[in-house]
Amino acid sequence: MRKLAVVFLLLSGMAEAGIYKCTDASGNMTFSDRPCPGQKQEQIKKDAASVDTDDEGSASGEALGSDFCSKSISNGKDWLSSMRDVARKNLNSGHMTQAQYDQGMPELKRIEGKLTQRECSQAQGKQRQFFECLNDASNHIAQCMSTYRPY
Repeated sequence: MRKLAVVFLLLSGMAEAGIYKCTDASGNMTFSDRPCPGQKQEQIKKDAASVDTDDEGSASGEALGSDFCSKSISNGKDWLSSMRDVARKNLNSGHMTQAQYDQGMPELKRIEGKLTQRECSQAQGKQRQFFECLNDASNHIAQCMSTYRPY
């Protein structure tokens, strides 16, 4: 639980400011706390959308598909990359101590280790809801983690 608190501390800069998903002319996606000049941008919602499934996953109980999982995993890894960038900026600007940074980075790596095709395709209950939440790129991974507590 303490590690999860550190992860949320890593996000403190992102939680207060708007978060923008920027797409350049080549289709490359980045996340920023500032609007991206000269690029297509989309302001990200602060709250994860509610996922309408019961505790056992979808009513059909079928495994999540490969394309669905690929998108969820990609979105999650994009957010984790952005979180690492923000944490480095917070460390360099003095908004985070080295100890906080050192404690948070392994937790981000642990979460990233859970973002696999196998984990997603076999997910049920809260884990399934977590991957469904991640499938919408506008849902922040920290919000999905907080809402569904999959791990």
